[in-house]
Amino acid sequence: MGKLYQHILEFIQCQSKFRSFETTQVFLSFDIDILHSAADKLRCLELFEYSNTYCRHDDLIFMDDTKSDAICKLICNQKNLENVCLAFGDLLLNETSLQLISKALYTQASSLRAFGISSANANVWGIVSFGQYTNLQFVLLHRCKLFSLHPLQLDAFSRLRGLKLVDVCVNSNSICALLGSVKECLDHLFVGFYTEDVLNENWYTEIWKTCATNTPHLVELSISLKVISHHIPIIQAALPLWQHLRNLSVLCAETAKILPDDYFKETSTLLLLLGRNMPKSVKSFTLSGHCSQYPEELVTFLAICSTSLESLNLSGQYISDEVINALLNHMGHSLKSVQIQMNKAYLSDEVKLIVMKNKIVVHNFLSMKILKA
Repeated sequence: MGKLYQHILEFIQCQSKFRSFETTQVFLSFDIDILHSAADKLRCLELFEYSNTYCRHDDLIFMDDTKSDAICKLICNQKNLENVCLAFGDLLLNETSLQLISKALYTQASSLRAFGISSANANVWGIVSFGQYTNLQFVLLHRCKLFSLHPLQLDAFSRLRGLKLVDVCVNSNSICALLGSVKECLDHLFVGFYTEDVLNENWYTEIWKTCATNTPHLVELSISLKVISHHIPIIQAALPLWQHLRNLSVLCAETAKILPDDYFKETSTLLLLLGRNMPKSVKSFTLSGHCSQYPEELVTFLAICSTSLESLNLSGQYISDEVINALLNHMGHSLKSVQIQMNKAYLSDEVKLIVMKNKIVVHNFLSMKILKA
């Protein structure tokens, strides 16, 4: 099965209120004749996955219109299609193909519970915003563009249980529409977008406050943005409002050009805000990326964070005596498991002895797994 389907399946399986699939039919990169034949004969699919094997090359290639027709025909001919996963392998999609796919999905508007779009070399806003999906519960968008000319209210998103954006290029209008449309049904949110716009800080902060206010039952939040400064309004304004949050993950993988002093300042601010604003309800926390490379700031975070974490995952560049001591002193009473993966570890013999006395299992100092007895 394709990775896109795995994302959706794993998400659905982790929520008890989602019933399991009764039947599943998956098609991977079948040629046009097989797709047309399937469309003529199959009527009761609950899941359809299309995964194109094309990989990105220097010469961009458009998706064949006849293949778009076959995919759309199969979707349209189903009685109650519940889950659709379309991975286009970075093929360019022209406007005709986009409109066909939008209309095909709309024929399943009353039954569709989840759809995912991956590696679409096009602006798929028309697909996302088209139609009134009355039962839509999960949307996964991966490596595509979402550009809206106007800020819109997406009524179908008001019933979403989960929204996952992975490496999605957005503009201000689409950010406003996505974050402003989700409501109290939402309990899982993965934010991994980037933008070429210069975001107004006050507006960006307000839209996150609106999102948090409208989604009070959120239990899992993952933030993976390419600009560290874009994390800060979320941590400062929105995070404290999610009082039922159980799982929090923050990935800082700064890809924009930034001066070292500015990077250090933003990282320090982020860790300080995380320590102050993490809801008491959080039990599992993951911090990975470049923001884990400053031991002193990690120590400060561990010292001021009053949340009784049960699971802590750290991944980054460095680990030191101070971090291990702070971890045990400030969180040792509640932690049941700790996973630490660092490129470099500087631990003294004394701290190694403390590690052993606390029954910490150390596989190696590049990848340490710590289990509290």
